Amino acid sequence: MSLPKIPKPRGFDIELNLYTKVLKLKSLHWGYWKNIKEHTLKNLRQAQEAYTQKLLSYVPEGVKNVLDVGAGIGDNAIRFAQNGYNVLALTPEPNQIQLLEKLHEKYTNISCVQSKYEDLDIKERFDLILMSESSNYFPLKEGMKQTPRYLKKGGYLLVAGLFRKEHTQILRTWNVISDFEDQAKRVGLKLLKKEDISDPTAPSMQLGYDFFKEYAEPAINLLTKYYQEAFKWKAFIISLFFRKELKILKYVIEEDLPNRLDVRRFKKYGRYMFYLFQKS
Repeated sequence: MSLPKIPKPRGFDIELNLYTKVLKLKSLHWGYWKNIKEHTLKNLRQAQEAYTQKLLSYVPEGVKNVLDVGAGIGDNAIRFAQNGYNVLALTPEPNQIQLLEKLHEKYTNISCVQSKYEDLDIKERFDLILMSESSNYFPLKEGMKQTPRYLKKGGYLLVAGLFRKEHTQILRTWNVISDFEDQAKRVGLKLLKKEDISDPTAPSMQLGYDFFKEYAEPAINLLTKYYQEAFKWKAFIISLFFRKELKILKYVIEEDLPNRLDVRRFKKYGRYMFYLFQKS
């Protein structure tokens, strides 16, 4: 059974809007819940701060220049800049690049460029390349070939993100651990350290699932019911002419989002990994 292709409107980032406008968060990443006992939305900000601190703890001595691949809204870039690093924030998203450009006004050691990682073509080289929850957003082979190109000799690749344990259709957009490690080795990157932090990150997924089930899904169902009752003929006509689009929306709400937020599936088929590689 082929799954419907979910459209991504240009200029509209649903995750960006959810995190920044609905949940009022200053970060897009999962968070790190070790030593945080109460798993609440209020404490998510604390968990995200702990995650950034963990990233910083992995940075080797001597690093000065950092390429932040998939910089999101710039939360990691800000913390790295505050710790004295020069950061080039990379994103292909037009909404995110607008936010990143504004950061330079306050942090002169942050600059940005809009590009996909696999298409990046600049002269600068870096002491460290950071991929914080961005390693699944580019073709593995093409993207990893870029890494030694933009690392100085002896430079580092720091990766934190979601992976599959093995080749499965479930979580199929995530890289497989063995594939990622093999590809890094093929492009001349030596593995220095890896760590599985699946358990301390999983509460963020559970929070997302609870929020969706308790608030988002009932609200969507209520509005849908109201529309169908208040505008019966229009609803009927729309169901005839936009059957495909409605099918996609139904899939996103009833299957795609709940599956992506299913902690049991994540723990069975996936892992959250930290990696530190070094260019030979």
